[in-house]
Amino acid sequence: GIFENKYQAEDESNTLSVTPSPATKVSTDHSNYEGSGFADMGGNGSYVQFNGVDGGSGGPCTLKFRYALAGGSQQRPCTISVNGQNVGQVNFPRVSESWSVWGVDSLVVPGG
Repeated sequence: GIFENKYQAEDESNTLSVTPSPATKVSTDHSNYEGSGFADMGGNGSYVQFNGVDGGSGGPCTLKFRYALAGGSQQRPCTISVNGQNVGQVNFPRVSESWSVWGVDSLVVPGG
């Protein structure tokens, strides 16, 4: 069967970067987010660390990221690490002219 879990970046069990400035924070100022808000990414080098993720029984896994990107930014590339190992990059291309329109980007991570 398909193993699927949803993790919200703004959940208190996750770690949001406090440096560089501005820090990553939980925000609610743009509509259509899921959960209690969204991770408002800070400056270059900011991050969200997901803690307590259940990887199932192993094997390849598709990570899906729901995000908003609007305005002048064409994309915001992000390096994805699993257990401290770089497993690829997600480019997060611009979705719309509105920060309230959300898109999905994904990355297939090999099993280990």
